[in-house]
Amino acid sequence: MNGYLDEARTLYEEALVAFERGRRNENPKAIREAVEKTWGSMVQATNSLIEKRRLPVPRTPADRRARLADLERLDRRFKQMGFRDRFGAREHFLHEDCYFDGICPVDLLEEDIFSKVRAYIEDAASYVNQGGPR
Repeated sequence: MNGYLDEARTLYEEALVAFERGRRNENPKAIREAVEKTWGSMVQATNSLIEKRRLPVPRTPADRRARLADLERLDRRFKQMGFRDRFGAREHFLHEDCYFDGICPVDLLEEDIFSKVRAYIEDAASYVNQGGPR
């Protein structure tokens, strides 16, 4: 198993627990911290994709987006899976809007955290574990 994927899954599970606790206690700070863990799970899943192609793992979100764009040019299947667009959308909503700006509509967070981020991690695992490009 890929260490980045393991970390992505761990952070995601921690985020779920923290989000539920924050929502139950109506604690915006706890919700924002849970969202940042969710974002961290996206970053780790993305690192797993980049590592799969034996490329250096970037340090910044901008570098990750650029690397994802490079991978899209190299691999049609990768592009079809929409990793770059999905990464950018979660970056904006989770990391920028919610964590930094405090704009955290709980109903939309539920969809992002419980559906979209989970699907991204699962798709990253599928891509990594099925041998990557075809």
